[in-house]
Amino acid sequence: MKKLVLSILISIITVITVFAAELETVKINTSAECDECKITIEEAVNDLSGVDSCSLDVPTKVLTVTYLADDIDLATIREAINRAGYDADDTKATKRGLRNLPDCCKPGGMKK
Repeated sequence: MKKLVLSILISIITVITVFAAELETVKINTSAECDECKITIEEAVNDLSGVDSCSLDVPTKVLTVTYLADDIDLATIREAINRAGYDADDTKATKRGLRNLPDCCKPGGMKK
């Protein structure tokens, strides 16, 4: 009986902890160029532990990310975008990430 009560208490505490975690939403300016960029950026960010959701608006190049602030920070999210080959606010894409992008996704690629 004690084990059952303890198990129930642990379950209740777990549920309370999950609901107590705060979701934050942030908008990140990116260097996205097209719908292929949207897919690449959203996959890179959604793969991060602690990210609840993200969506890139291609015309404005703004990525909206909802995440658990206790599990991940904004710098980590920006780094993932940079590694994917895109600028994120004032942080720049990595050279390796840029090299791996299709030509249309590279800076100015849609204007060529």
